[in-house]
Amino acid sequence: MTTNTPVIPTDGGNEHPYDIYPNLSQNSYTWNTNVPAGTSVAFALEENFGALAFTAPEIVK
Repeated sequence: MTTNTPVIPTDGGNEHPYDIYPNLSQNSYTWNTNVPAGTSVAFALEENFGALAFTAPEIVK
């Protein structure tokens, strides 16, 4: 299974993802962030059939 993984802001002011990582198929992924520390983000996982799952908000450290 492959996933598209957008990194989305959770501040309510920006509806566009910070970044999208398409075609991930490994069990883990190390994210080298391009988002400033202190920013609240969530990760959305979309599998190849279109089903979506979201993480709880996380604060970038």
